[in-house]
Amino acid sequence: METTEYGLITLVEEGDIIHIDANKDTIDLDVPENVLAERRKN
Repeated sequence: METTEYGLITLVEEGDIIHIDANKDTIDLDVPENVLAERRKN
């Protein structure tokens, strides 16, 4: 996960795939980095 003031959660959009692994205590956003970069611009 990204550690910024608002975090990666602000970049999640409807239809994005999120993987939650309770055993590993992880949450992963399955969105290409170039798409996230475009979302950050807005």
